[in-house]
Amino acid sequence: MDKNEIIFGNISRFEAKKNQEFMVKVFGKYHSLNKSSKLILGGTGDDSKIRSLVNELQLQESVIFIGPRNDVAEWYHIF
Repeated sequence: MDKNEIIFGNISRFEAKKNQEFMVKVFGKYHSLNKSSKLILGGTGDDSKIRSLVNELQLQESVIFIGPRNDVAEWYHIF
């Protein structure tokens, strides 16, 4: 990652009540204004719906899936 990139992120379970779908949509709008931004998503659960949305919005190069984590506090320092 470039030190000039704007990094957004969330680590939580992939389920409807966590609303990662909304997060990806908002990020997509922001990303259209700032192409150097990245979104990092991690956590447990089925992320296939979110991955499909990322593909639909053509954000594959800007959204990074990091899977389940045991080092959440370290990632929040990046966000």
